[in-house]
Amino acid sequence: MYTNDNLNTFILLHGRGSSATKSGLALLSSTFTHDSNSTSTLRSTFPHAKFVFPTTTCSRATLYKRSIIHQWFDSWDLTPRNEREAHAREWLMIDGLQLTTAYLRVLLWQEVALVPGGAESVVLYGLSRGCAASLMTMLLWDGESLAGVVGMCGWLPFADGMVGVIASSGDGKGGREDDRVPLQSGSGSAACLKAMGVKVSWDEYQGLGHWYSGGMLADIAPFLQNSKDWTAEV
Repeated sequence: MYTNDNLNTFILLHGRGSSATKSGLALLSSTFTHDSNSTSTLRSTFPHAKFVFPTTTCSRATLYKRSIIHQWFDSWDLTPRNEREAHAREWLMIDGLQLTTAYLRVLLWQEVALVPGGAESVVLYGLSRGCAASLMTMLLWDGESLAGVVGMCGWLPFADGMVGVIASSGDGKGGREDDRVPLQSGSGSAACLKAMGVKVSWDEYQGLGHWYSGGMLADIAPFLQNSKDWTAEV
């Protein structure tokens, strides 16, 4: 339930093999430093925000010999050495993405109806395949524009064949040393979204692997402030 203090909502999607409990606690407890040299967390930076951490159901992961794990959709290895095979197996993503985007659409409508300011007070936020699911959901979203979509260490599925125009805003972030989702997959996705007319901010982080950093988190507040005039305590 919302109180008068709840002004914004973050919906945060975990990566493959994780869960809301694992990723949510880690993300909210992660600290970062602003230009003012003060140490903050997402919760302290956005004290009037509600943080929603959904967990996806378990399904069989083809890449891991059909082991049953938490994943928003199935997919193949995206690293450059498997680029051709990953492209040939793009169909693996279809069923899971259909279910996930349908679920997230319902969740978004629920949260938009609850928070003051509606869609412009809601951020969709994802890590790895949670990022991919967030971007696909953004493209299929039929409501008013969200405050933004923040993606970390992820990519836009089917970016090579994507067509159409959409008006929204997105923030993409990737580590230069990511060994699971190659940097070029993220930067290529950002270029694809820009070609569609999406307002995109793309940042790269030297020495960072397949995870987020304090620098990444510190960049989120300015992005939201610049895109939707959100008030953040920094």
